[in-house]
Amino acid sequence: MQRYDYLKVRAYKKDDYDEVRNFQEGLAVVSKNKKYGFINKNGKEVIPRIYDDVLNFSEGLAAVLKNEKWGFINKQGQEIVPCIYDRARSFQEGRVAVMKNNRWSFLNKEGKEVFKCNLLEQPEDFCEGLVGIDPYGFLETRYLNENGDLVFTCSSESEGFREGLACIRKEYYNGFINRFGKEVIPCIYESAKSFHEGLACVKNPQNGKYGFIDKDGQEVIAFKYCKARSFHEGLAYVRTKNNIGFINKNGEQLISYDYKYYFLKDFHEGRAAIKDKRKNKCGFINKNGEIVVPCIYDLVFSFHEGFAFVVNNSRCFFIDREGKELEFKDLKDKEETLYVKSLQDIPSEYFNPEILEYVSAFKTNSSEIVFVSESDYNKYLESLISVYKAIQVQEESEFFEDILDKHLVKKIKR
Repeated sequence: MQRYDYLKVRAYKKDDYDEVRNFQEGLAVVSKNKKYGFINKNGKEVIPRIYDDVLNFSEGLAAVLKNEKWGFINKQGQEIVPCIYDRARSFQEGRVAVMKNNRWSFLNKEGKEVFKCNLLEQPEDFCEGLVGIDPYGFLETRYLNENGDLVFTCSSESEGFREGLACIRKEYYNGFINRFGKEVIPCIYESAKSFHEGLACVKNPQNGKYGFIDKDGQEVIAFKYCKARSFHEGLAYVRTKNNIGFINKNGEQLISYDYKYYFLKDFHEGRAAIKDKRKNKCGFINKNGEIVVPCIYDLVFSFHEGFAFVVNNSRCFFIDREGKELEFKDLKDKEETLYVKSLQDIPSEYFNPEILEYVSAFKTNSSEIVFVSESDYNKYLESLISVYKAIQVQEESEFFEDILDKHLVKKIKR
């Protein structure tokens, strides 16, 4: 049986659900009349729609909202952690942050409290065995291990660890620290992204160009690009004065296009989203640079578990890697906002980790980028980022291009 057959079942006729999200760990969130549950890949509703909100499954558990309180269920729908928390995130490395009475703490998968944060402290998510705890009003971040023991403190702005190193910013320049808090790559770069596949994309302040360094801080790919992104699946997006495309880790440009196109997203599952500026339509290329899904869609999201969510003429549906349409819902013209929630909307590495699991962006017919749900909004507030449920952005090309270097909040019009 082909993988897309499950989308043909009766469960996906257009009026069955108000919302269907991408599959995560074999299950997808569905909602009807503001009640949420989960379906499997046969279209069967395996967890009934009895919750006021849910997050995707992560490490076998999903956060669910019931009677204004959050808890966690397993894939059989059994309540593992009671719904007693004011806020909750998704499990990362066997730990999850929850809030009760305005104070964050971390639980294990049995629902036992492992350690509690101090009042007003804002925790990140666990990443490679460490979690950053940010006190409000102070720059110093405490890094704790899975038991809540202090490993080191960092007085510079810092991000989560990735591949053993964390990006920090000190006196307007970026560098990297190791898991002991030692600065192993000096803060000499104008900007820097976290390590991906052994290399980090950094910007040279001397010539204003982007290149790539290894974990020893050695220049591996020359600083010659106007724009660049991190490596994904062995390829990294780059832009020069003359063209755009993707390079390999030897710096060889394997895919090259002129400025009639631009790339919305990096490679995921062998496909990268591309937009034809002449048609103002989106499609996908493969790793040979061939357009394998034609540019006929208004909006596309990255492939996830074999499928990509696309929007065209107010219709939403899935496609497979060859572009075969797997329709499940028609969006009707309404005054209220319609949206889809997806972790694949914009590459997560470019957002504050605090809001990753809530990122939800959707371009409506009125050219709005919409961020929705009260939990989304509150999570942005916790991150000290003000977000509205509907925000007008600059030219779409600027949004998708420039957001890859800066946080979204710096690009929106308020």
